[in-house]
Amino acid sequence: MWEIFKENNVKFIAINQNIDTSTITGEALIQQLMVFAELESKMNRQRAVQKREFEITKKGKWYGGTNPLGYEYNKKIKRLIPNKKEAELVNLIFDLYLEEGKLGAVANRLNTSGYRTRKDNLFSKEAVRTILRNPTYLGLVHFNGNLFKGEHEAIIDREKWERVQELLDVNRKIRKSAIKKKYQFLLRGLVRCGDCGFIMTPKPAKSGQYLYYSCTQANRFGHSTCEIKEVSAPDLDGAVVYGLKQISMKDDFIEEMVEKANLVSKDEIIPLQEK
Repeated sequence: MWEIFKENNVKFIAINQNIDTSTITGEALIQQLMVFAELESKMNRQRAVQKREFEITKKGKWYGGTNPLGYEYNKKIKRLIPNKKEAELVNLIFDLYLEEGKLGAVANRLNTSGYRTRKDNLFSKEAVRTILRNPTYLGLVHFNGNLFKGEHEAIIDREKWERVQELLDVNRKIRKSAIKKKYQFLLRGLVRCGDCGFIMTPKPAKSGQYLYYSCTQANRFGHSTCEIKEVSAPDLDGAVVYGLKQISMKDDFIEEMVEKANLVSKDEIIPLQEK
């Protein structure tokens, strides 16, 4: 409406709201009001969509989106139905986690056995975790943290599901405990894997007693993807600190570094002086 007014050089004045578009401040005010009105309209539409999704999910229906591994969507009956081959893989993933107790180990077993995701990618820790945490496999549908009994068939029995969730929660607490020790990883963000070139990230062991720099590729896709895998963080940090101490005791090296630093400083200062 306001755009039509502007095109026809029509001014808008609202006495009760103290709006007068013939002034700069009045025009700025009405533009701000329009922005908020548009925002409110979008939020109302979003609430309407979320309400509709909640009502559909509450009835146990699959709202839509990507079908979880192990299911396909039947458009005729509008329901998820198990995909036998994929359902077997999902059960294998749950069994492997109960056997291995580590997401990375499960990803490694899957990848070395030739299993791939639907997009023909290697299984990562994140992909395995997403599958293990998905309540759809228990015959449930979820929306914003709320769970409802779904119309579809469960492909994981409750006992296995609960055992896996308990193990995931225990491992999560162990990792948090290790992180709370606040070990200072001196080379965080500086170390790269000598085998594959990926960044090495700080990582506590499952027990929380040992700390490593772990190859990102091996950590995500399994140890079979990299020869180095991980190195002890205290050992590597200690080796670098020792090396720096040895270097610091060599006067000729220190003098050479100071001289180079001074040359760099001069190169930066001279152009500024010329300006």
